[in-house]
Amino acid sequence: MIGVFSTGRMVMNRQTWLLAAMVTVALPGCQGASNQREVLGAVAFRGSPISNSVVRFFPATGRPLGAAVQPDGTFSAHLPPGEYTVTIETGLNLPETWKEGDPIPPNQPYVPERYRSRKSSDLRVVVEAGADPLELAKFDLK
Repeated sequence: MIGVFSTGRMVMNRQTWLLAAMVTVALPGCQGASNQREVLGAVAFRGSPISNSVVRFFPATGRPLGAAVQPDGTFSAHLPPGEYTVTIETGLNLPETWKEGDPIPPNQPYVPERYRSRKSSDLRVVVEAGADPLELAKFDLK
């Protein structure tokens, strides 16, 4: 009986240690999330909203962050403060006559190449710390 009890106690100690480790790892992630600011904006091409695309925010260092563009051309992202180069990546636009089983046509991106590349995009965003959402002007691509 003593051997079973001590084994059960050992498992409990391991479980407690594992739970403490998980909480310790999770807390810094929660803290970092409060550092982010909601950024709202819209994307258009020659005055018409762009849908089926992603807005990517490239910081000076680190990994890019993205936001899906809604059918009305608007997007929302949560970004830490900093300066970003912005790119627009379009998805595949299928013709209205396309149906399941039809061959997929080649993608014809309607966003000019300079906005699809981090190296050539002149779209920039500066996000400052704050609690209120940051509303960006519409990116009207030409």
